[in-house]
Amino acid sequence: MAAAHSNYRPLSGEEFFLLAESSYGSDEQASVRLEIQRDSSELEEYGGVDIAIYRVPEPIAFLRAQSNLHRVKVPARPQPEGMANMLQLSWDKIWANTRFAWKRLFSPAARRATTAAAPELKTPNAMLTPTRLRHPPAYAPLPGLTLSDRFRYPVHRAKPIVPPADVKLAGSSSEFLPNNEGNVRVPLGRRVPGLYLVEASVGKHRAVTLVFVSDSVAVTKNAATEMLVWTARRKDGVPVADADIVWSDGVGVLKSGRTAADGVVRLPAASPETSYVYGQDPAGGVFISENFYHDSEIYNAKIYAVTDRPLYRPGDLVQVKFLGREFRSARRSEPVASSDISVTVVDPAGTEVLTRKLRYDSAKGGETEFQLPAAAQAGGWELVFARGEDSYGAAFRVADYVKPHFEIDVVADKSEFKTREAVTGRIRLSYPDGKPVVGALVRLTARAQPLTMVEGELRYGGQFPVAIKADELKTGSDGVAAFSLPPADDPARYILSLLAQDGAAYRVRVTKEILVERGATLWQLAAPAYFSRPGESVDFRYTPQGNASPASRPTRWEILRLEDRQRRDGALAEGDSARLASLPRARFLHRQPA
Repeated sequence: MAAAHSNYRPLSGEEFFLLAESSYGSDEQASVRLEIQRDSSELEEYGGVDIAIYRVPEPIAFLRAQSNLHRVKVPARPQPEGMANMLQLSWDKIWANTRFAWKRLFSPAARRATTAAAPELKTPNAMLTPTRLRHPPAYAPLPGLTLSDRFRYPVHRAKPIVPPADVKLAGSSSEFLPNNEGNVRVPLGRRVPGLYLVEASVGKHRAVTLVFVSDSVAVTKNAATEMLVWTARRKDGVPVADADIVWSDGVGVLKSGRTAADGVVRLPAASPETSYVYGQDPAGGVFISENFYHDSEIYNAKIYAVTDRPLYRPGDLVQVKFLGREFRSARRSEPVASSDISVTVVDPAGTEVLTRKLRYDSAKGGETEFQLPAAAQAGGWELVFARGEDSYGAAFRVADYVKPHFEIDVVADKSEFKTREAVTGRIRLSYPDGKPVVGALVRLTARAQPLTMVEGELRYGGQFPVAIKADELKTGSDGVAAFSLPPADDPARYILSLLAQDGAAYRVRVTKEILVERGATLWQLAAPAYFSRPGESVDFRYTPQGNASPASRPTRWEILRLEDRQRRDGALAEGDSARLASLPRARFLHRQPA
């Protein structure tokens, strides 16, 4: 009898991605995200992904040596498989072959009598199973770094990353993208402040990423010639002094410095488009901030093109006026100097239809006109014009449209409507020659959208319009039909959709919006301050305004938390004041009592 074959083969592995999504505090569970093909049989045979966590002894020097912190370059140290598997396999085979050789020296009867007296001499079942060979890590520890942990993470058994169960957003990627079974988070545990290099490997494939652990954060603000850095504690925002700060563009160090007692350091240097600010606080924590800076375009010359109409028919004459300003600063500009402008007309298919030059006058601007072809393609046309080395663009539309054979004009009875009063008005229909449209059928649909009033300013309330009325009206001999809408209890936006028909083949549609503001109140609600600390009680007091009578005294109060739309209300006794406990991180909308 011979031992079974081991079927061992070296693991080639497969490509994968490794990245750190954020920095962490010393009291947080650090992790990295790993994306790999999870259903690989080789991955299950290997047992997962080898993870090695190194602590960088000199973080600032290490980061200075990197040209791209998104792709860290640390040379790998491949190591051969070694002799362990071969020695294990050789020993098992020698042991098995020795047992089989001794079995041939004794008769079956002698072996049965011997094992009956001494059962421990029986051939063990483990000898007949294949030798379990192990895949050692393909890479040796990195020199110059402190190895903190090393383990093999079973990715094939890990729970994949899924969208939060309590978050539902229509149209988001979680609604139509399948979950990737190999997209998992590898926990690294809590780490002392510092800079860590995480190395992951599967067979011969390897990836590395950086994990920043610090109880401090850096808030940066960059301008054209300066970078301002403010360091503060992650938990309570207390400034962190004596933190070493380095400003780098990835090629070299632009400036470096140390934060003062207020946690601020200013680094004067020209700002590149992309740069990094990283540093180390006195506790050893390492933080980083990536910055993007694009110089303002206010110092360029602006050429504006204005067409006489936004929409043209095929064959129409298009007239274009050009005006320009040369900006010297954000607030000061002057007319563009006289020069030649090259104008190119491009149709929706991208074909250049016309190219010409015109003279631009500094005082009058420039102008040109051109005739559209009779078979001009419908869609968006583009004007591309150049002055010197600068190019500009503008657009207009072409469509074979038909003008409405009568017009609809909605005239409200009042210029401003308030809450608790009916919204009335008239609908006037007239032909292009001014004659009224008699006996026309008008279908009116009204929808209301609640608004929010904060400090006298109307704002969108975040609610969809709700239909409040649908009616059919008929114009009289003067082409006018009156309408009336129900009053609004709260500030709202009324949206009127009108569809009119005078018996012809075409119908005319128009939309009108009417804002309803809050009516005049005789009582004012005020708080001693605009802001409060979480958990602090706030006294809301109401006072009479103008000729407020005691009979109109408020009887109830209501408060709305804008973040989650949570409402609280209660009754007011005579002479009482509304006393409410503020909520953490809350903004309140104060509604005037009725």
